[in-house]
Amino acid sequence: MIRSQLIRNIGATGTLQLVNYALPFITLPYLTRTVGVDAWGKLAYTQLIISYLAIIANWGFPISATRLIATLRNDNAALVENIRSIWTAQLLLTAALATATLPVLLIPNLKEQAEYVIWGSIALITSMFFPSWAFQGLEHLRESAIFQISGRLAATLGTFLMVHQPSDAPLALAVIAIGNALAALVAQSWLRRKMGLKFRLSSWSAAKKALSANASVFIGTAWISIYTSAVPALLGILAGPTASAIFLLADRARNAGQAICAPVSTAIFPRLSYLFHVDPRRARELAQVSVICLVTASTAASLTLFFLADPIVQLLGGRDYSGSADVLRWLSALPVLIAISNLFGIQIMIPNQRHSAFNKIVATAALLAALIGPPLIITNGPSGAAIALLICELAITLAMGLYLARENLLPFNFSQKNDRI
Repeated sequence: MIRSQLIRNIGATGTLQLVNYALPFITLPYLTRTVGVDAWGKLAYTQLIISYLAIIANWGFPISATRLIATLRNDNAALVENIRSIWTAQLLLTAALATATLPVLLIPNLKEQAEYVIWGSIALITSMFFPSWAFQGLEHLRESAIFQISGRLAATLGTFLMVHQPSDAPLALAVIAIGNALAALVAQSWLRRKMGLKFRLSSWSAAKKALSANASVFIGTAWISIYTSAVPALLGILAGPTASAIFLLADRARNAGQAICAPVSTAIFPRLSYLFHVDPRRARELAQVSVICLVTASTAASLTLFFLADPIVQLLGGRDYSGSADVLRWLSALPVLIAISNLFGIQIMIPNQRHSAFNKIVATAALLAALIGPPLIITNGPSGAAIALLICELAITLAMGLYLARENLLPFNFSQKNDRI
C-alpha cells in the first residue's frame, strides 16, 4: 500500500515535470521568434529577478514545511494550525515584496521594463496562494499535479492567444499569473472539501513563529538560490540582455534535462522526512534506492544534453541562438551533480538536522560564485557564466559528500548508531 502510493506520487510528479518542461518547449520557440531576442531577453531577465523575490517569499517552506507537515500527518489539529500559520507568513512576505518592487520602477534603466516587473510581481503573488508544500507533505501529489497542470495549460493557451509581436512580450507573464490564480482557486477548494481546511489567516504571532522556526532552512535555500541566480544576473549586468538570452536559453534546456530527477526527489522527500522521524532504518533503505535511481537518470540526462546540444538549441531558439550550444555543453554536467548534491543536502542533511553544515557549504559556494563569476564572464561571456556554475556545483557536491562520509551518513555507509537519529 505504502509502496504503491509512493509509486503513484512519483508518477504524478513525473507527469507534472513533463508538462512543466514540455509546454515551454512548445511556447519557447514561439516566443523567441515572435518577440525577438531583445524582448525575450527582457522577459527572461524579469523572470530571473522575480525568482530572487520568490526566494524570500518561499522562506524555505517547500523544504521545511513539507517536512513538518509530513511528521504531523496524524495530528489533524496541529496540522491545520501549522498550515494556516505557514500560509499566512508566506502571503505576508509576498505582499511586502510586491510593494517593494514599486520604487524599483523609478530606476531609469528599468523604466522600460516596468510592465514586465508589474506582471511578474502579480505572477509571484498568485503562485503563493498555491500551498504545494502542504500537498507534498501530505503526499497528495496526484491532486497537486492535476491542479498545477490545469494552470500551466491555461497559461500556454493564453500565450498563443495574446502574444503576437514584441510589444506583447509582458503578456507572457500576465498569462502565467492567470494560470497560477486558477490553479490556486481549485487547490483551495479541494482543501476545503476534502480536509475541511478553510482559507483563513492565522494570527501575526503564529505567522511570526513560523518564520522564526524556518529561518535556518531559509538561509540555506537562499544561499543556493543566490549562487544559482547571481551568475546569470551578473551576466546581464556585465554583458547585456543579448548575452543573458544566449545563456538563459541553454539554462532552460539544462533545467529540462535536470527535471528527469525531480519526480523521484519530490516524492521521496516527504517519505524520508517521515521515516527519519519514526523509522531511520527504513529511511536508510529508501535513501539507497534513491541514490541508484537519481544517479542513473541524471547521468543519462547529462550525456544527452552534451551530445545533442546543437540540435536542442536549434529547436528551441533557431540560428540567432547558436552560441547557446557551447553554453549548454558546459552546463550539461549539472544535472548529475545537482542530483547528487540534492540527495546529500535536502534528502539526508536536512531531515537529520544538519542545518548548520548545510548552510555553511552553500554559503561558501555563493561566495565562490561571486568571486569567480565576474572574471569568467568578462573573459568568456555566457560560457564563462556556465563555467562558474559548474565549478560551484562541483564544489558543493564534493563538500557535502566529504561531510556525510565523516559523519557516517552516506546512504550506503550508515552505522548502527545512526539508526536512532
